[in-house]
Amino acid sequence: MPAGRCVPLWKEGWDVTNLYTIVPLRAANSQTLVEQSIGRGLRLPYGKRTGVGSVDRLTIVSHDRFQEIVDYANSADSIIRGGLKVVYVSDERSKLVVAEPEIVNRIGALPLLKPGSSEKQPALFETPKEQEAAKVTLEVIHREFERLPRSTDLAKPEIQKQIIEKVRTLITPAQKVLEGMGEEVDVAKVVAQTIALRNELSIDIPRITVQPVGDVTRGFREFKLNLSSVRLQPVDNEILIQELHRREQHRLMSGTGIVAEDRLEDYLVRGLIDFNDICYDDHAELLYKLAGQLVAHLRSYLKNEDELLNVLQYHQQALVNLIHAQMQEHYEEKAAAYEAHVSKGFTTLRPNNYSAPAGETERAFRAPVTEKQDIRRMLFGGFRKCLYRVQKFDSDSERRFAAILENDKEILKWFKPAKGDFQIHYASDASYEPDFVVETKTEKFLCEPKSAAEMDDREVLAKAKAAAEWCKHATEHERKHGGKPWTYLLIPHDVITDNKTLKGLAASCTHRGEERTSK
Repeated sequence: MPAGRCVPLWKEGWDVTNLYTIVPLRAANSQTLVEQSIGRGLRLPYGKRTGVGSVDRLTIVSHDRFQEIVDYANSADSIIRGGLKVVYVSDERSKLVVAEPEIVNRIGALPLLKPGSSEKQPALFETPKEQEAAKVTLEVIHREFERLPRSTDLAKPEIQKQIIEKVRTLITPAQKVLEGMGEEVDVAKVVAQTIALRNELSIDIPRITVQPVGDVTRGFREFKLNLSSVRLQPVDNEILIQELHRREQHRLMSGTGIVAEDRLEDYLVRGLIDFNDICYDDHAELLYKLAGQLVAHLRSYLKNEDELLNVLQYHQQALVNLIHAQMQEHYEEKAAAYEAHVSKGFTTLRPNNYSAPAGETERAFRAPVTEKQDIRRMLFGGFRKCLYRVQKFDSDSERRFAAILENDKEILKWFKPAKGDFQIHYASDASYEPDFVVETKTEKFLCEPKSAAEMDDREVLAKAKAAAEWCKHATEHERKHGGKPWTYLLIPHDVITDNKTLKGLAASCTHRGEERTSK
């Protein structure tokens, strides 16, 4: 972009081909914004690749809010395909941490601690060419074989043969090396080892899209107003109301300039229907009930009807705003039913990108956290069963839940999914990502540690219902192919203690859809 040129807003139809850097200043609120933002940056200045990195490369200056765009662009569902190279630029106060899945670490030269000991075991693939063949194997599986019902199908001789042929083709140089020169790779052996390692360090998550179908009812649940803080008093009836545009004055209680209402409740209802999210035809009954509650409350402490009318007229907007604010807490969307589509039998874990303070180092996850309000900025490690070496937690309850998973002998593996790993839609455009995915010897779980105060929150319950529906369809898929059933756990934070097991939590915190079964 020429020096000094600034394009403050991307409008439809705006186009430029020499865009090299994107500096995002707002969140990725829609897929359209994602696709337009990165898509425009990927347009080649000369219509083709030049081979010059600075010309062919798009640089994205990243921060927390823009991570969703990068994650989406690299996801399987993105319309942006191949060759996306993102350069993350950190300032002195923050840094970007890329947490690779453990299988990538095992393929590379990084050593891995043996379970239950401090002894390090060597990487499985020792030579660079073996490591490259293993990485190509993962790419082939990701691109062409994830529609198999289960990852164990990858080990079938006929499937493995297809993978070997594709890997061999991809790693063979364009010009064959002279016979006897160069390092030979046993492709069949590498493919078999990679498949075994991949299945050991992954959890089969079927790609199931759950979304509301049929009529989605939107509105406000009936509730009782909290009026404990309302003690408004009448104003002096000698106060004048000055109308600046007409240069007229009238006394508040004189009745001039104020449209009289037949019912006292109408002073409130007429203000409420001015809000865009309130439809009189749909909500009239609730509006009059709430207005009636407020009128009754005012009448309970005011001396007479004149004072009541005074308060309704003078404080009308404040009272209307109070009712509307409490209505927002009781808004809900209800789907008549949910529909599920299975598009893949399993998916491949992707790298997770975390932003952290520049001085933040990896912490032992078992160590107590004193500054719990800052836990989202911290990095944790030292896991044995997690499928990522590094994780971040949103609360100390999540950290303690991770300790339960690490202690439980029935747990085989677990991880915290990234945005886009699941397609669980609990409202029209809202999707839900569970906090934990866990696999035991006999079952699989989606787990959501939550504040005990939020157990009856409408949004939490809407997410839980959609997740339970996802588990239902995932279980049906797994049973058809000899897999393990799925269960959704909604776990209050105050029951997460070191002496608990996942089985014990499942007995009291399993959510099956409509009702939460909690003892």
